[in-house]
Amino acid sequence: ADLTKENIKETFNNEYIMKLREKHINGNVKGTICDNCINNNKEIPIPLVKKLCKLNNYNTFCNHLKSIKKE
Repeated sequence: ADLTKENIKETFNNEYIMKLREKHINGNVKGTICDNCINNNKEIPIPLVKKLCKLNNYNTFCNHLKSIKKE
């Protein structure tokens, strides 16, 4: 969420975070950054809100994960 436009309460209850919590409850976090920690994967996560994802940071993150996977 963009905390310059939403307060914490709105962010905590927004559609994207509610879907992420539902994925946790259902035990299906594949494709999220949570999957990397919970299941010890090194997969490139799908941003919750693509329009808020900083492309350079996302690419840097993806490249870092790719280099880790090779080790």
